[in-house]
Amino acid sequence: MMRQSFVLAACAVLLAACSQNTDPDSSDESTSATPSASPSAAATPSPSPSTAGDGSIKPSPDEAASDQVTYDDRECHQDKRSTKVLTCVFGDPQGDVEIVAVGDSKTEQYLPVLDAVGKERGWRVVGMTKSACAFSTAQLAGGANPNPSWQACEGWNRNALAKIQRMQPDAVFTALYKLKVPQFGRDIDGDEQKALMADGIHDALERSGAASIVLRSTPRAESDTNIPTCVAEHERDTSRCDITGDTITDPSLVWTRAEEDDIVGGLDDATVMTINDQLCSSKDRCEAVADGILRYRDSHHLTRTFILSIADVFGERLAEALDAVGVQP
Repeated sequence: MMRQSFVLAACAVLLAACSQNTDPDSSDESTSATPSASPSAAATPSPSPSTAGDGSIKPSPDEAASDQVTYDDRECHQDKRSTKVLTCVFGDPQGDVEIVAVGDSKTEQYLPVLDAVGKERGWRVVGMTKSACAFSTAQLAGGANPNPSWQACEGWNRNALAKIQRMQPDAVFTALYKLKVPQFGRDIDGDEQKALMADGIHDALERSGAASIVLRSTPRAESDTNIPTCVAEHERDTSRCDITGDTITDPSLVWTRAEEDDIVGGLDDATVMTINDQLCSSKDRCEAVADGILRYRDSHHLTRTFILSIADVFGERLAEALDAVGVQP
């Protein structure tokens, strides 16, 4: 393995990589190891809005739900009920740098681009994902009426953490999404649940023993909004389906930048990266469709087509993040 140790302050200097001035959360006060701009990010062109009237949008709204990672005949992603850890190798199987992509479906959605950039750059990527189960040591099954799927998530996380510790990869990669710890039958307010989840993610990253790269949570629509359905209904003006205004940074929908920075705060060899500037043309608008590409396959998951369309940017930022945490990419 090719890890080198850097202090977190060095990460701040090295990783001027992971957001630009169109990142919708860049105005928040940051305590992370991650500066808010980089030359490469600043040079990235803003997306161009599109309409669906000419039938040029890919994937089509009808195809969006299935536009995601495919495994062929491999068993790679665990369902909600099992604690068994499934893994599959992506990227370059013989790569000198090993990255474990661990977490829920929001981490899983990046496997296509991790596969592409891994093959290009000589990185071995191990997918280790489970539905509705963020990488965290937080207790999820407390209370008088525990949900079996949360009990399974706790067990899966214990097993995943043990497997990562045995593997000793160069880095773990996880995408932030789930905001709170479900506590059935207990009188815990939302802020406390959120703090418990943040502490659990921090603890899991620390105990993994690997350098940690955390992807900022991406903007999402309200839970009752299906973006492909909206695009189909407003094909001549898909801007009506954009994520706009306060919804972009609504703390009930996404982690705030300060909260994300706190998750990696105090960890050795850990940093935060972002692709939010690729989703949003400004702080006030994140397009549902741009450059002929439908970005979302529901209210919050991104389409495979979109993720692959930003492979060059994603690969460059991940390389900078690896360098920042002491891994020579």
